[in-house]
Amino acid sequence: MSSNGIELNSLHRGEREAINLAVQLAADLIILDERPARKVAESCDLRVTGTLGILNFAGQRGLLNISRVIARLKRTLFRATPVMYKWLFAFKLRHESRLNQTQPPLVRVMGLC
Repeated sequence: MSSNGIELNSLHRGEREAINLAVQLAADLIILDERPARKVAESCDLRVTGTLGILNFAGQRGLLNISRVIARLKRTLFRATPVMYKWLFAFKLRHESRLNQTQPPLVRVMGLC
């Protein structure tokens, strides 16, 4: 398996094993952050997400506060481009905006009007 000249054997052992297992299981999704591993997985017709994608998923469901998590993540060795952080914040804002439009005002929910 290769993609754009990236060989499966050139990846880290854990990435290789994760991709092989995902292919064997016909997995719906695989979580990979490194670009070479993502390219190989995509060449195997696997749907790929990364750490920020999982955080976005959890944030959409109210399981965590995206702003706080990103602030903490930036203090670790995790690397993401500024564009990726902007994407996550923009998605968060769109999601919050959609929630505000679809949920009735609290006064109406409580039956006060």
